[in-house]
Amino acid sequence: MKALVAIAYYGTNNRAHLMQLIDEYRSMSLDVDVVVVTDREKDLPASIEQVIGTPARNPRSLPFAHKRVLASRRSSYDLFIYSEDDTLVAERNIDAFLWASDVLPPDKLAGFLRWERLPEGEASCSSVHNHFHWLPHSAFAVDGEHFAQFSNLHSACYMMQRHHLERALTSGAYLRPPRSGRYGMLETAATDVYTGCGMTKVICLSRLDDFLLQHLSSKYVGRLGLPLREVRVQVDALLGTLTGDVPTSQLLGPTKPLDDARWDKRFYEPVDHDVLGAVPASARRVLVLGTGSGELELALGAAGHETVGIPLDAVIGAVAGRRGVPVTRPSVAGALEDVAGLEFDALVAVDVLHHFKDPVSVLREVRGALRPGGAVVATVPNFRRELARGLAGRAAAPVPRGTFEDLGAHLVGPSTVATWLRRAGFVDVRVDGPGSIGRAGAAALSRALGAKRRMVTGRAAEVRSARPRRGPGGPRVSVGLPVHDGEKYLEDALESLLAQDFDDFEVVISDNASQDGTEEICRAFASRDARVSYHRQVANLGAAANYNATFLESRGEFFCWLAHDDVRHPSFLSACVEAFDSAAENVVLVQPRAYFIDSTGQVTHPDGDDLATGSPLTPLRLGRVLARVNMANAVFGLIRSSALEQSRLIGPFIASDYVLLVELAMLGSIIEVPEVLMYRRLHDASSRRANVTDDEVQRWFDVAATTPHTSVKRRLLDEYCRSVLDQSMVPPERAACLATIPTVMGTRLARNAIGRWRRRAAAGWSGR
Repeated sequence: MKALVAIAYYGTNNRAHLMQLIDEYRSMSLDVDVVVVTDREKDLPASIEQVIGTPARNPRSLPFAHKRVLASRRSSYDLFIYSEDDTLVAERNIDAFLWASDVLPPDKLAGFLRWERLPEGEASCSSVHNHFHWLPHSAFAVDGEHFAQFSNLHSACYMMQRHHLERALTSGAYLRPPRSGRYGMLETAATDVYTGCGMTKVICLSRLDDFLLQHLSSKYVGRLGLPLREVRVQVDALLGTLTGDVPTSQLLGPTKPLDDARWDKRFYEPVDHDVLGAVPASARRVLVLGTGSGELELALGAAGHETVGIPLDAVIGAVAGRRGVPVTRPSVAGALEDVAGLEFDALVAVDVLHHFKDPVSVLREVRGALRPGGAVVATVPNFRRELARGLAGRAAAPVPRGTFEDLGAHLVGPSTVATWLRRAGFVDVRVDGPGSIGRAGAAALSRALGAKRRMVTGRAAEVRSARPRRGPGGPRVSVGLPVHDGEKYLEDALESLLAQDFDDFEVVISDNASQDGTEEICRAFASRDARVSYHRQVANLGAAANYNATFLESRGEFFCWLAHDDVRHPSFLSACVEAFDSAAENVVLVQPRAYFIDSTGQVTHPDGDDLATGSPLTPLRLGRVLARVNMANAVFGLIRSSALEQSRLIGPFIASDYVLLVELAMLGSIIEVPEVLMYRRLHDASSRRANVTDDEVQRWFDVAATTPHTSVKRRLLDEYCRSVLDQSMVPPERAACLATIPTVMGTRLARNAIGRWRRRAAAGWSGR
């Protein structure tokens, strides 16, 4: 057996390691010739041939030079080996490769993993790190021996027999020019043989020690790698897939088709202390979606949380389990069966949601395991950072564009993740955690451009179920009727709904723990008409949460709220639905005109709000609503449910209905029905009159509010800006929206101040 070895040697730092490699090859029983490809002539033994020069201007292209060396001498040798200058190949490794080549089919090529020696003497497998992982479905047996695929194709070495090399050359991919992609240029030179030459790299599990190569420089110790004893745990799990004892399913499916590893989910994730700190200290039990090797879960345990992980697959789950992390099966459905009967206080999803084809459905499912009010902490890679790095010339490659089918992931920002959470039934959703935009604008910009990942937090709505999707038998319209101690006018409100000349609707009543005759009235209407459903809260949630509960229980394509003391014209639903059907698809809200009525039902005055805006420009629609919203009656119009899912709904703060209208305006157009179809009742017990001070109004919105509220105008400015930052839009559009907010708010304040001055002046003159 005659072997040709090509070693890549750049600079002189690894000279001692290179000489150890040369001595090792000289000691073998094989007939071995060694060629060193190098950037310049080096002081090496005369018997060692040197091939000098890089194949491209980039110095990291040097390893590609070995390919032409091997290809040009293919008829003179039986075995071909390439390695970097610090990767030691022993004769037992060569013997193992030759044995494997005899038993494997032609399209399988035996490969290696690298290991390093830790200071305490234990071995660490440096090939196992970051996003690299075993493919659970890939294990197979040949002649009683077992093999499997590992996603890290780079081991700084590969071997081929002559028929392998001929196959690689025939593919046309072996001699491609230097380049990088999923791997850097240096690594690509050693992985091309597996990625484009018609051969798949496999590792022998049953003789693993013979397929381990020592990395002499040990430069990754303490930085990356997995103890070899834990690699053996993974091997045992892979062998279990062959007997059916271990599932082969993967939480996220196959490796991404994208030739760019920046977007892969990391299986060996270091603890993110921002994520750790965002989990409420009061959360006793935490569910982690996408568990890797278990570092975060162990840190959560050390902080006093009971943690259960849904692993990325059963192989990595075996490592987490060995470390003491309770894990489920590696699928959402299987995991929820495994934790049935348990209630979790928090859900953590680190850089995993964008890997699901339908993240909203996944969130809906796992939300069922959370208690009402349970926290969610999710992160997503900061794609804006990569865009900025690309513009600065510092990124390895531009951020790719395409669909999920093209990329295997949704390359989205935190605002999209926030929308996913809201659509799945989470509320109080915030990007990068709580904080004041007004006071932290610079910090927010710094996070947007500098952080490696962005965080989104929220909590599960107080109702148990997430909003169900409209099925074939579902209603076209849902009417949400929130009520608290509303017996006096409730029957009038419900009768006005059942008198509608449009039949395809449902009424969702959420009774906020009323103490009067509200429950009896609601149950009577629910028994009278199947379109009416009644839900009673066990405790007062506050008006905001109760309003949102009606939407989260609804099923319609369109949705509207009806206050328990208001009434609707019989044509309200039919006119609004007709307006939607004849309007463009970007219309999100139909606003009929409204009159105010008194306690007896007599009309007192019209509503002056006119928020209709069909501008294609988001900043102009935003400005229209900011300038004209007053009584916010438009929030009781008919809303497209898919748009409402992308909003924050009614927030637990004063004037959050203003914020909701702003968010809807940014999502699409608002149109007006010119007829008066809504009647808003003002009476002594109505929320506008019964709550006099700002603190009373705040407690009406959020019954749990205990701290003094900030200035209403300051809070509105803060929330408006947060809404803009949460929306998906291009940077110039976002900047224009952010500039619109203080401009319009300032104009309104000035106009109101001038109006007050004129009224006082007029009163002063009339008093003379």
